[in-house]
Amino acid sequence: MIGRTGLKSAVLSTVIFNLLIISEEGLKDESIIILFISFIILTVISFTAITLTIYPIYLLSTSYNLTKKQVFTKYFPYYSMFYFTISIWFYYLSNFENFGLLIGVTIFFTAMFAWVWLFSDIKNNN
Repeated sequence: MIGRTGLKSAVLSTVIFNLLIISEEGLKDESIIILFISFIILTVISFTAITLTIYPIYLLSTSYNLTKKQVFTKYFPYYSMFYFTISIWFYYLSNFENFGLLIGVTIFFTAMFAWVWLFSDIKNNN
């Protein structure tokens, strides 16, 4: 469940990030190198983010006897607001550079899809 969601998230974040990079700079030799390096980096980041942020919410909520649907509807809006704030923060820290926007967009969409994938996997398994 975590492994499958982490792999999906890694692929999604790599695709989003590299499409945004290629749309900004065009396809160059450096872009191809960035593609391979970013997959490895984003895979580690995706697994870490899911393991540290989404899965503990699920584990804590099961101790309160909440259903998966209740967990999703109760915590997802706050989680999405938090990650939207983090995305804006990255953009601000980059002094409104395009790279900060790329990172923010990648983080936000990957986190949202990871949440949905994790809870759809949990729903299908239980």
